[in-house]
Amino acid sequence: MKKNRFKLLKDSVSPALILTEPYIEILGSKEFVFTGKTEITEVGETVLKIKSNEHRIFVFGKNFELNYYTFEGIKISGIIERIEFEKGG
Repeated sequence: MKKNRFKLLKDSVSPALILTEPYIEILGSKEFVFTGKTEITEVGETVLKIKSNEHRIFVFGKNFELNYYTFEGIKISGIIERIEFEKGG
């Protein structure tokens, strides 16, 4: 009998983790979604620099388009070549 995978995932994740840690989703090499308090600190032709409370995130690529940027997060599309993380906000 198959178990409901969503229920298993939901039950295994601590509510404290969901509320305090950022959530990052990468969809292929075309979309990057960051959910959590964030700030875009630099926009260049080949790099976007993003700052969160505890990390700096560097998104390298080209043809970036900012799909949305709200208090709750950002969504970027384009050709994403690599993403780097650095500890320290």
